[in-house]
Amino acid sequence: MLLLVAVFANAQSGSTTNIGPEGAWANVVSATVLNDKMYTIEKNGRIYETDLTTTMRTPLGKQDFDKGKFIFSANNMLYVIDYEGTMFKVDATTGVKEQVGIRATWSQTYAYTICKDQFYAVNSLGALSVTDLKTNTTREMGTTYVNVSNMFATADKVYLLEQSGKLQEMNPLNGAQKMISANGVWGGILCGTGYNGGVYMIDKIGNLYSLGTTAGTKSKMGKTEFSLARFLLGANGNLYFIESTGSLYEIKM
Repeated sequence: MLLLVAVFANAQSGSTTNIGPEGAWANVVSATVLNDKMYTIEKNGRIYETDLTTTMRTPLGKQDFDKGKFIFSANNMLYVIDYEGTMFKVDATTGVKEQVGIRATWSQTYAYTICKDQFYAVNSLGALSVTDLKTNTTREMGTTYVNVSNMFATADKVYLLEQSGKLQEMNPLNGAQKMISANGVWGGILCGTGYNGGVYMIDKIGNLYSLGTTAGTKSKMGKTEFSLARFLLGANGNLYFIESTGSLYEIKM
């Protein structure tokens, strides 16, 4: 009986369920998770909190994020970077915002991730910088990252995905790198996330993969049904993704 239960549980890994009203998240510009709730910047300039258990959406604060480009979480706070490249710290309870650092510092940022409550970002010139979100100080870590297309993080490692599909693991303390996967292995990635010590990515074909962070292995999860995914997030022990249609799905881990 124990064996049958284990096989059944494994078979459900990667299965998806549509949750919440279809199309309710069609206007999302960027999304993040804080304390197992999803926060989205939307085209109307508002931040919305979504309870992923009930899918109830609640507007947060004022409608003053019309230029919002990215949203992420760290230090139990929300952070927003607008299209001018200015970063704001946002209280997740009140929605009150406060500028972080110098205006337009992140104007050319296109890939970023959070590790150890620090903000790692690559800009269009290929420069990698790290910002300590407690002290608001930023330093450059190198200028040879022009091929990086996306970034993900676990609790203690940063992963750099290159346009060629090569994946590099980076020590966030000193920038030291080692290759995890060769060219082409992780090609055509739409979106991804680091969650609970793992890294997960969805490709253009619609496959969801998990990364074996020790051996660099690539393991498919579930069916080939994720080609419309725009954002991939982790919360409540599961993965969640928002489709380009604006529908929200839960993926069993």
